[in-house]
Amino acid sequence: MTKIFIGSIIAILLTAFYLKTSQPESQSEVPILYWVTDPNPIRFEQVDLFYEWLVENNHVNENGKPILELRLDFGGIDNKKMIHGISGVAGDIMDCDTMSFQRLGILADVTEYAEQHNFGLDQTYPALKPVIQRDQKQYSFPCNVNVLSFWSNADTFKKYGMEAPNKNWTVQEFEKMGIEFTKRANKGLEKQEVFFLSPFEGWRLYRLLISLSRSSGQSILNETLTASTLDQGAFSESLKTLYRWTHELHLIPSAAESSSFDVEGGYGGAELSLFIKQKYAMLNIGRWMLIRLREMENPPPVSVSYYPYEKFQNCLISSRNASIYEGSKNKELAALFLAFLASDKYNNNIITTADGGPPNPIYAQGKKYTHPEAWQNEWGAHEVPIEAAHTIAIAEARSPYVSSSIFEKAMSTAYELVMNDLSTPDEAAKEAAKFVDFEIQRNLHDSPSLKERFSEDMKKQTRIDQEKLEDKKPSLEFISNPFHKKYHYDK
Repeated sequence: MTKIFIGSIIAILLTAFYLKTSQPESQSEVPILYWVTDPNPIRFEQVDLFYEWLVENNHVNENGKPILELRLDFGGIDNKKMIHGISGVAGDIMDCDTMSFQRLGILADVTEYAEQHNFGLDQTYPALKPVIQRDQKQYSFPCNVNVLSFWSNADTFKKYGMEAPNKNWTVQEFEKMGIEFTKRANKGLEKQEVFFLSPFEGWRLYRLLISLSRSSGQSILNETLTASTLDQGAFSESLKTLYRWTHELHLIPSAAESSSFDVEGGYGGAELSLFIKQKYAMLNIGRWMLIRLREMENPPPVSVSYYPYEKFQNCLISSRNASIYEGSKNKELAALFLAFLASDKYNNNIITTADGGPPNPIYAQGKKYTHPEAWQNEWGAHEVPIEAAHTIAIAEARSPYVSSSIFEKAMSTAYELVMNDLSTPDEAAKEAAKFVDFEIQRNLHDSPSLKERFSEDMKKQTRIDQEKLEDKKPSLEFISNPFHKKYHYDK
């Protein structure tokens, strides 16, 4: 059976390689590059804009045409891209999880290209440094930037005689307002039909749990990214908070309640339909939700609030990143595409289409971004995520010793156990920590090359732990975790 499986994989890869290499490239005057990305229709427009940018910046051949042809490859999930990358048949440019792919050694170091073509770290948000750089080397540039927040339907609040929430609030203020809202919105109903906030699931649940834990002054990893800290109190408190919001205060629908809604999903999912129908007053989402709202004849006015916090206000910043495949024969040409991502032409396209936030922050300062003429219902909302990106945003802590998917699995499992009354928050947090730490040790066993780096990081962690015991400020130069860097710096 194993031989059959391996044979099938090889056959698929050979077929992919044949299809790719048998394209009619001989009919092209210039090299052909492939951009492996998501199947969003806007990508075709962005390719055309890239050609315009190449001509405007004199990247042309003797005929005055662009010096390359860029073809789209809707390459699917990251696992498929990884297999292609390891097998030597990946596209020249890939939208990917930079740190996961970099660990496999399949991404090109673009540091020199970035300096040459002006798409370095100074052209994006400083908070994204841990996302696109490792060991002082740059491996990608953002295609767009996202800061998850709570987006409000102002008409829903107005319907029940309330103002939409401010951008800043503590957990206590969030709960006080939520209790009052649900009381007014469901007055006289036999069962609750309107909720303060949409339910949490998937990667958005994962990021909210991280933010809530950080707001109590803890990360999910220690300072050197060598061990989980899920069992040190903050994660357990976050689980208790979400349980309270769901089962005690009924600000969020339970799984049973959310499944009882009879709506059409459509683009953006059922939750966006329920947001528009005023069943959910707020969504935990990013700026891309506006793509769907702009399809409406009269979209509702919206506003944005940061995640509520306990004592340390924060939010997560993330990005969809483009990297260059190490095996590409056209790295210098591919670098031009990353330069395009930092340009005014590309950033204005992101602003106009609402496909997340612009990767280059200088383009988020004008009225074209903050006050789009055709969408006055959005005025006042756009500034909030960008302000957060410059002030309270922190990138996800990514350990070289365990993948973030392991953390997401551990934390989501703990959440489900608590929500279904199968475990206490403290017990679920302890089991999640055990699971992650076991995976770290397993990875070290399977990858001896990591052991030397791990040993050096553990020496740093020992010194940091000793400094904390002596009530000294930790040595910032020893800290790898972006949360701990900002937390200790701010304190």
